[in-house]
Amino acid sequence: MLALPAPSAEGFAKLHVPPAINKFFVPCAMREDAYLREHPKAHRAHAFLGLCETGDIEAITDLLSAHPSEEEDLEGPEVEVLRYQDPLRCMRSALHIAILAHQYTVAWLLLYFASSLEEYRLPSEVLLEASRLQVARDNGAEKVDIRALRDTDGRTAIDVAKEIGGAWDAWCLPDERGGFAAILASP
Repeated sequence: MLALPAPSAEGFAKLHVPPAINKFFVPCAMREDAYLREHPKAHRAHAFLGLCETGDIEAITDLLSAHPSEEEDLEGPEVEVLRYQDPLRCMRSALHIAILAHQYTVAWLLLYFASSLEEYRLPSEVLLEASRLQVARDNGAEKVDIRALRDTDGRTAIDVAKEIGGAWDAWCLPDERGGFAAILASP
């Protein structure tokens, strides 16, 4: 068994282990902590993915509504929360993660918040929930549609939904068969 010394507070983010060993022996929490120390502006986006995975709608909207004033002084590139792709999770987006975690409401809300999908294509329950939550829609033409994001395996969210199947099968059927493939398909 490989025994790694406990890193100091200063050296924790600088923990470098060969990739083959890192993949199997360094606990995920240590990799996550090291990554977030190196990329402090990713904290909110990383937390957002965790909330999407657990389906905590209220916390998701609180996070999206809050102004990230603490991050303004941090170094590093800006991180867009809604379209963040986590390198610790195979570059999956929030939509990938919501689908993998079977969080249907979160997936619909992500389509509302971060896609160019026309509102008439969204279920009325999603529009009512979005209205109740009072979070503005972020569907700028210059921004990447969340449906177009690909993970490290080159899969979009619809590809992941097709692999999982089950209740996601309805999302993968062509429109003429009553499915939502046009909704999940990249614009």
